[in-house]
Amino acid sequence: MSDASLSRRNFLSAGASAGLLAVTAAGAAGSGDRLSLAILGPGGRGRSLMSTFHSVCKEHNAEFTAVCDLWSRNRDLAAETIKKASGKEPRKFSHLEDMLAARDIDAVIVATSDHAHAKNLVSLLQANKHVYLEKPFANRLDEANTAIDAARKSDRVVTLGTQRRSHPQYLAAAELMRTGVLGPIMQACIIQNAYSPYRWRNPGTVKLIKEKDTDWKAFLLGRPMRKFDPHHYVEFRLYRDFSTGIIDQWMTHLVDTIHLLTGATYPRSAVAHGGCYAWKDGRENGDTVQVLLDYPQGFLGTYASTLTNAAGSCARILGRNGTLEYEKTWQLSGDGIPKSKIETKAIGPKPGLKGNMDQIHMSNWLACVRKGDKNTNCTAEHGHQHAIACIMADRALHSGRRVFFDEKSRTIREG
Repeated sequence: MSDASLSRRNFLSAGASAGLLAVTAAGAAGSGDRLSLAILGPGGRGRSLMSTFHSVCKEHNAEFTAVCDLWSRNRDLAAETIKKASGKEPRKFSHLEDMLAARDIDAVIVATSDHAHAKNLVSLLQANKHVYLEKPFANRLDEANTAIDAARKSDRVVTLGTQRRSHPQYLAAAELMRTGVLGPIMQACIIQNAYSPYRWRNPGTVKLIKEKDTDWKAFLLGRPMRKFDPHHYVEFRLYRDFSTGIIDQWMTHLVDTIHLLTGATYPRSAVAHGGCYAWKDGRENGDTVQVLLDYPQGFLGTYASTLTNAAGSCARILGRNGTLEYEKTWQLSGDGIPKSKIETKAIGPKPGLKGNMDQIHMSNWLACVRKGDKNTNCTAEHGHQHAIACIMADRALHSGRRVFFDEKSRTIREG
């Protein structure tokens, strides 16, 4: 939620943070030591992640000891949640740099608004914190590249909140795809529709936020200054300075599944169309989008979504030998290929995994923090890859041009 965003002064330079936070690197936490965590941005999504954490924290000897949010309401709600779950009162901070001065915090879960993620990650890594970062990794190219550089330089453990990488059926499907059963991939086709006229509107919370109870300049975090607007603060997903809407929120997850199942990383080029065709309520991010991504492995990725009609959602990977259906229906078949040798079979969950995908994802990160293992189920590298695909899509959408990504120079140009 937007009520969980951070200030420009939170974006500490490497030199400043080194001087302010000359801390001992937490490294691989000892198996008998308590992990001290903070939640940064405990709005709606942040409190959901807190619930997930509390469902798995005991097995990892981890607990929340601090909450941080610009908005006093969110700080208080998060602190109450933690006290009910653990019986202990956490420390409360309004700004990130104040929380970073608490040197005993080992790791931080970040659920701030979309535009804050990359800068939050850099600040936390410079302060030697392990990070669980909600998606998107970033929504501007320069910030994405700065953040991945910070992650590569750091020995801290980072995981991204694209939790399908921990979904038992996705893991089983990914193992199957690595056998090459479909032959050469031709297309990955995703349609993700909903009837949702009030998607990302939150009028009840908009009424609650008052400028005096937060830090509006800190929320903007370097975005253009403007008068305080409770809609931009709470409903940030609808406004371009803070989010790309459907692309940041939904495509992020589903393009990541294309990468997971095909082994692809970065698209080579992208085109996109869309707009606000139905819900003309002042939102800047449209209610309908269609994106085509050309991958250097020789296949086309397509993503289509509308908030105006729920019919037709599906996800398929089409190969020269057959078809994989996933997300809603989990099935491998020879559909579409005459005389295919693939027999139709359902894809069940990978055995031996405990909990739902959110719990598995959180538990995987905590286990990796314990071991000092950067190879989580969804690494910073995976996050950078999904961010680039989404940034390309957004740029193509609003420029009306085909855009190209150069992986070596990490630049995007318009064709």
